[in-house]
Amino acid sequence: MDRADAVTSRRQAPRNRLQAPGPELRPTAPTTGTVACPRCKRRFVAERYAADLNVCSECGHHGVVGAAQRIEQLADPGTAETLAIEVGDRDPLGFDDGVPYPQRVARARERTGLHEAFLTARASLAGNPVVLASMDFEFLGGSLGSGAGEIFARACELAVAERRALVAVCTSGGARMQEGIASLAQMARCSAAVAEVVAAARPRFSVAGPARMLTLSFSAPVDTTLPPRWADKVRKPMERMFGLEVRLPHA
Repeated sequence: MDRADAVTSRRQAPRNRLQAPGPELRPTAPTTGTVACPRCKRRFVAERYAADLNVCSECGHHGVVGAAQRIEQLADPGTAETLAIEVGDRDPLGFDDGVPYPQRVARARERTGLHEAFLTARASLAGNPVVLASMDFEFLGGSLGSGAGEIFARACELAVAERRALVAVCTSGGARMQEGIASLAQMARCSAAVAEVVAAARPRFSVAGPARMLTLSFSAPVDTTLPPRWADKVRKPMERMFGLEVRLPHA
């Protein structure tokens, strides 16, 4: 084989050796401002990926949605007003599994920019006043500690006081056992807060996102439970409740 034939042979090498794009391919351009799909590794402009509600247009994978982004997705544009609710820290057990519990909380705050696993906001949804309460799994697994329970309870109180609907997004890994019985008590605290919303005859919805456990205290006693990835089924009950067309993100 002469030199020309060798070059031609290399150019005609099998093209399906690697999946394109695949994890073995390295980007040849800067990746700043882009995000990769966790499943197929295809990269997207971050703004475009967010506009698609963190759903990959190539493989259909649903990416993680944080609490702040979830509120932005649900609320009418420009209407979300984040509630600055800060609660005191509790460490009733002095828990230390190699890393002191207060240090774990501090790291979670630094990583997520949140004060607790719950983020709440006043907003308008399809023109209707609502209180949005969204959990963030990145904050200690979205666990329900005494601080998170208090934030949710205050969101319920606000919904009653301002006669707003309550929309709660549950993406929790369960009770925050580093706080022991104080964490388990939050289930009763949240149930009592939801009962106040019920007594005030305010509409209440629960968006059941991924990684939800032991949060029946606020995710179950609602008018409508919205399972993840059921876009059409999510939209219809809310349209019946509000009487308007509602566009919701995938959970």
